[in-house]
Amino acid sequence: TNPAVSDLQNSNRESEAHPIYRCKTSLSVNQLSHLFDLILDVVSNEPVNKKDLAKQLSEMFETPKTKNPSHQQIYKAFYNVESSTKEVVKDAVLEILRKVK
Repeated sequence: TNPAVSDLQNSNRESEAHPIYRCKTSLSVNQLSHLFDLILDVVSNEPVNKKDLAKQLSEMFETPKTKNPSHQQIYKAFYNVESSTKEVVKDAVLEILRKVK
């Protein structure tokens, strides 16, 4: 048996056994990006590498319109925030605060 084929088959079995789990969110890619950018701006003591953050978010989340958002799409959203995006994120944060008891 060809070792490369065997490795590929094992890799395929592992990915089938452990599929990537993505959190489904009602937020758009832009809204999700803005929310996490704000959170980390407030809670992080160190500068955040936005390229790394975009990569992590792209691997962790799916939005209603985008099952696999690209890290480039998320990265661009950090720097292009529309007022409608800010309003939705503000409403989400206020809802979070209302749930804090």
